Formats: sequence, structure tokens, C-alpha cells
Amino acid sequence: MEHKPSSSKNSQFDLEVLKRKLASGRDQTLTVVSDSMSPLILVGEEIHITAINEEIGLKIFDIILFYQGGRLNTHFLTKIDKIEDQFITRSLKISGDQDYPLKRSEIIGKIKNKKLSFWHKLKVLLLS
Repeated sequence: MEHKPSSSKNSQFDLEVLKRKLASGRDQTLTVVSDSMSPLILVGEEIHITAINEEIGLKIFDIILFYQGGRLNTHFLTKIDKIEDQFITRSLKISGDQDYPLKRSEIIGKIKNKKLSFWHKLKVLLLS
């Protein structure tokens, strides 16, 4: 799921500015431009991102914003490997298809205004 800044549709997106704002404690809003998390998150919807720290950790089924392959994506966590310090995510659109492992440095933030429902979680567990 790719994103663009919601405040200015024509501005050049700057990942480092986003990271600095989140690190300073300022939550950010982006607009979704792909349907990989549909039907939970739709194209054109705004997502609210917060920084991840000791107080706001990560757990399975959290929806995160990450930067990989030259673009921002929003998917949910399916595995956290604390030994290798890797994270595995996937989209809702393609059942059973896992993403490439993420490094902690590729995770930008956690989505605050969207959560997987019990039914989405159950479906993921049963089809995995």
C-alpha cells in the first residue's frame, strides 16, 4: 500500500522529514494510494502514524508503515523474530503471501487509527 502526504498533493515526499517529525513526537497523517489493505484501509483514506518507542512497541497484527523497495507501504505484522531482529508483514489483499523480511530501521511507524478485526485475525491464523 503506497502513500502520499495528505497535506499537499503536489509536494515532493520527503522520508527524512517524516522520520524527524515522528521522532519529535508529532504524529503524522498520510493518504493511502493503493488497495493492498482493502477492505480495512481504502484508497483515499487517511492513516495516522505514530512513532514506535519503548512505550509503543510492536506486536503481531499491528499495522505498520515501512519503507522497502523504494516506497512506503502499510501492511500488518505476522511475525517478529527478536533473535534476528526481523519483522514479517503481509497485506490483506493477497491471502497467505508474506512480504520480504523487514529490518527495524525500515519501519517508520505504527498506524493508530486502524486495527485488524477479530475476524481478520482469525482468517489469517486459519489460512496460514
